[in-house]
Amino acid sequence: MKYHIKHIMADVRARLGYNPDNLPLIEADDIETLRLDDIIRHQVIPAAQKVLLLAPPYLIDTAKPLHGALAWQGQEGEGMAYLWLPPDFLRLLSVRMTDWRRPAHIIIEDDPLYALQSSPFTGVRGNPDRPVAVVVRYPEGPVLELYSSTAGEGTTLQRALYVPWPHFDPCGLIDLPTALYDDIVKEISQLTIDHSGATRADM
Repeated sequence: MKYHIKHIMADVRARLGYNPDNLPLIEADDIETLRLDDIIRHQVIPAAQKVLLLAPPYLIDTAKPLHGALAWQGQEGEGMAYLWLPPDFLRLLSVRMTDWRRPAHIIIEDDPLYALQSSPFTGVRGNPDRPVAVVVRYPEGPVLELYSSTAGEGTTLQRALYVPWPHFDPCGLIDLPTALYDDIVKEISQLTIDHSGATRADM
């Protein structure tokens, strides 16, 4: 659901116990130009990112399908495939190849399981029965490595969903999961308090 920045700021203000007037959150002699709305506005994106990274996938209704051409480490449809991730990529929710029997177990490159994907023993690597997807940072940008396939030519993505980085559009709207909105407002409120050093809040 799309929320306007003014709506978000009003909800955060209410949580912090402040009236709608743009009163300074801290004393003017500390930081003269810093006002509550300015602080809140700058905490929306960090708060949304934090909540989206930690939330259970079933609560995220803003996921987008992941598209793109697969590249293969060897022959098409054999072994590891990889896919360049889009610029707005934040988190992978689900991925499945056409020859996999289930969605992949998703990890990042510092997971000990990642090292096993280079093992000479096929039984410990990801395979169509126990697929593994790894989000890896290449010099050129983030890449999704998919372990692994055996069906040969014609193997492709069956389904993949990712969470995009939250952002405001030119109209001041941001797309946030409805089920996570209250958690995001709570996180914005806490970040606002932490940033300002204020203690006036009813958390």
